[in-house]
Amino acid sequence: MVFADQLRTERLSLHGLRKRDLRFFCTLMGDKPVRHFLGGAVIWSQRLRRFRWYLAAPYFVGVWVVNREETNQSNGLVELWPDKGGADYEISYQFVPTSWGKGFEGESVQAAINHAMNEAGLEWSRLSSQQTENRM
Repeated sequence: MVFADQLRTERLSLHGLRKRDLRFFCTLMGDKPVRHFLGGAVIWSQRLRRFRWYLAAPYFVGVWVVNREETNQSNGLVELWPDKGGADYEISYQFVPTSWGKGFEGESVQAAINHAMNEAGLEWSRLSSQQTENRM
């Protein structure tokens, strides 16, 4: 299973994580409200290490930066990767607070799921939720 580098919706473009996304990534990972249901803010010394890991993610892991089409501003991150057991896939998302409540989370997650199932061949039964407390 190979995930596309580019995905699009009516309002959003999603691209695979790139070196130029470092500042956005580190800011997002350090934001306490953003990371509330995702294990908390990542300490500064771990953000670069995590960025390098995401940047070098294997072909079967999807990591997309979400941009608004009209502004080309980065608003969030959507991730799709095998769970700890490796049998199923988990999807996770995190967005800057200024984009909350506008439907970007659901729109981008739906684009990633549609791509994974309709183009990359992921079976619906292999997709699981990561955090039930985090509602779109």
